[in-house]
Amino acid sequence: MQVRVMKSIIHAKLSALTCEHWLMLLALALFILALRCPTGRGVTFTSRDDVVSCVPLTGHCGLRLSEDSSSYFPVRRIVDETYLQSLERRLIGHFNRSGFSLIRPSGCDPAYRTAIVVPYRDRAEHLNLFVQHIHDFLAGQGIAYALYVIEQSKGDPFNRGMLFNVGFREALKDAGNFCCFIFHDVDLLPENPQNAYVCSSQPRHMCVGIDTFRYVVPYANIFGGVVAMQRQHVEKVNGFSNRFWGWGGEDDDLALRIRLCGLTIFRWPPHISRYTMMGHKKEMPNPDRFALLAESEAKWRRDGLSDLRYEVLAIHRNPLFTRITVRLHRNT
Repeated sequence: MQVRVMKSIIHAKLSALTCEHWLMLLALALFILALRCPTGRGVTFTSRDDVVSCVPLTGHCGLRLSEDSSSYFPVRRIVDETYLQSLERRLIGHFNRSGFSLIRPSGCDPAYRTAIVVPYRDRAEHLNLFVQHIHDFLAGQGIAYALYVIEQSKGDPFNRGMLFNVGFREALKDAGNFCCFIFHDVDLLPENPQNAYVCSSQPRHMCVGIDTFRYVVPYANIFGGVVAMQRQHVEKVNGFSNRFWGWGGEDDDLALRIRLCGLTIFRWPPHISRYTMMGHKKEMPNPDRFALLAESEAKWRRDGLSDLRYEVLAIHRNPLFTRITVRLHRNT
């Protein structure tokens, strides 16, 4: 009896759906299918010869990349505390006179200087996995780099874009000669040693191929996950938006800023720009993200680095990374 009643209710609900409702459901299903089964259509790729050094290569060491594009760096999914401790001891000599850890190749003055900025809150296991992976991955590239973990205090919803802006500002306080910034999610681990952690002549989407998307670009205008931008380009687009509290939207806003400023998004081929995504609980989407995106073109010049407001609560420096805990302030 109960089964027949339930069937009757379901039938009545389905019958009440209009043609417009069915079309909306179909559009939603196709959108979800595109994300889960991306095709990569409409995406073009650029040469890896477009990298930009901070200083002329003459008298400085250049990139040292593997010549084998088919060899992939092993991804470990278990934190090795003993290894992390040994890695910290190994890198302790890289503390410089400014008091932060700048990892440099031995025996030469590198032409490439990169700040890697990671937004963070309550993801300790992912952070440890990322740290133990990224230092080994970058060890042979011949670049100088520093890792900044920007931690948001508890309370407000997570604001990824604003944390990137904070990392940009704080890194430049440590060293004004960083010319390349890589804005990096903590749950993405690079696989191919040919994926150079330096900047291109245009903003570069670095995580073109992610394992959860079958190593295919989900949609043509995507610019999230891991991106590399020259300092001058970050400043030109006024950084990231500060308006996106909660998951989603700030990466699409940044892609729009890049287009509005006459810049182009570069991508290296997927077999080079490969990443493993570590599993994590899905965040609740920001319900206002589409409304905020609709305002982006009108507001980007005054929303970003230009109106960034935050308070530094703590700075912890160790050989592996600089961790800066901040309280973000909303703009009225």
